[in-house]
Amino acid sequence: MYYNMPWKKLADKIPILWFELLPIRTIIIPRRWWVVFFSVLLLTGCTLKIAYQYADWIALWAVDDYFDLSAEQKTLLEEKVQRHLTWHKQNELHKYSVLLKEFKQKGQDGLEPEEIEWCFTKIEYLRKNLVQRLLTDTSVFLAGLTQEQIEFFETQLMEFNESALERVKLPQEERRQRRVDRTLEFSEDWFGQLSANQQEKISQLSRQLPETFTERIKIRKIRQKEFLELLRSGSSAKAIETQLAAWFLDVDQSYPPHYQQMIEKQKEAVKRMMLSIDQILTPEQRTHAIEKIDEWIEDIDDIISS
Repeated sequence: MYYNMPWKKLADKIPILWFELLPIRTIIIPRRWWVVFFSVLLLTGCTLKIAYQYADWIALWAVDDYFDLSAEQKTLLEEKVQRHLTWHKQNELHKYSVLLKEFKQKGQDGLEPEEIEWCFTKIEYLRKNLVQRLLTDTSVFLAGLTQEQIEFFETQLMEFNESALERVKLPQEERRQRRVDRTLEFSEDWFGQLSANQQEKISQLSRQLPETFTERIKIRKIRQKEFLELLRSGSSAKAIETQLAAWFLDVDQSYPPHYQQMIEKQKEAVKRMMLSIDQILTPEQRTHAIEKIDEWIEDIDDIISS
């Protein structure tokens, strides 16, 4: 049975659609603004078609890993995931193709601030569509958890938090350097080989991004505590759905004011970094990025037609 297969490495590599969009995941793993299906397009080294092919397997493995599902729960969840995946393919996937085509057209001659804002707004709209779709089934599932499964989930959270705290303990300069390395790797994947001057410029831009990791861990632990209290309260599926909607449809607004301000500053800094990087690209690098987008569009259109 695939629930017992070694999917951990694949799951770590592919931030897959259903795993990424399950509301419970936002409590466990850092939220990014592209935490939607678009994250597959931006972050994975695998083709989109492979990611889509294994979406149901990864989602089921992930939920089982967090809650130690019974055989009956696995069967029911498998049916629901397949139904949502079919819905997404038939009703939503073409919207990603349209988004990519429009973004490619806008970016061919360089990006403007309003075009980046447009892209962020579109991604958020798609994220909300998917979260809204999953809320009811997710809430029914959570309402049916046993006390043993809730305790198992709490243990998993503690293990994750211990891992996150190890990163918090790292010197700030080391955390920044790791971010620089990830940014450079991501940029080279997008644009091809970078010159020494480009590497230096991108490194500077990455270092200038606000540091939010430590506060993010604090906020996540508070949200985890609230979530566990909700699960242990014996609330109905409807009550759970109402609370999840408050947390995850307007995610930023659900956080304390000081953290909302931190998130907004970081978003604006990322947008400025995107514009600055765009301004130093060569025509060949811009072509490289457009070709990657074309590959994703082709993959999406192939999935839709299959």
